[in-house]
Amino acid sequence: MNKIQIHPDICNEKPTIAGTRITVQTIMEFLGTGDSISDILEEYPNLTEDDIYDCLQHFEHHPQPLFFVRLPCRTQVNKILLQPKFDFFGVNDRVGMF
Repeated sequence: MNKIQIHPDICNEKPTIAGTRITVQTIMEFLGTGDSISDILEEYPNLTEDDIYDCLQHFEHHPQPLFFVRLPCRTQVNKILLQPKFDFFGVNDRVGMF
């Protein structure tokens, strides 16, 4: 079940996890900097693994150019982008450009 919502009065209409003020962008930034799903769940104990996957699915279907994530090193870029579920930007073929 997808729990991503967009509401005009919550977080400037950014997609959020229903019942929270946690944006999809926030979750994607955590993943983009190398945090694991377990790390995110530890930081936000009220979230579930399904909430994280809903964020990934939402981003896959609704990519937004404002999701600019500074990735700290090439190793983390490769680790994240080479996993099919984590192809945030559709750039698996461009990993070498970093």
